[in-house]
Amino acid sequence: EKIIDEISSGKFLRYINIVPNIKNGRTKGMRVRYVSRRSFIHKLGIRPCDVILAISGVEINSPEDSFSAFEQLKNEDTVIITVLRKGKRIDLKYELE
Repeated sequence: EKIIDEISSGKFLRYINIVPNIKNGRTKGMRVRYVSRRSFIHKLGIRPCDVILAISGVEINSPEDSFSAFEQLKNEDTVIITVLRKGKRIDLKYELE
């Protein structure tokens, strides 16, 4: 629940720096430029250079999309974050407290 509150309030942005990942003139995911090692985001398994493609099936093409995706998770026990890492698609699964 604390994680959801951090995200829905926007406080999570102090732990991560993300920019649109633009391919062929279109945004496809959000590229991670920085992640604080002490943050829950790092615990989720997200690393610099990852491209966040989806959060529990919701495509992420802007920071606002991540707010929307996490809002939908308020009643869920698990979050699955789909990232592109070194050209490979990976699902990071995290149990919410």
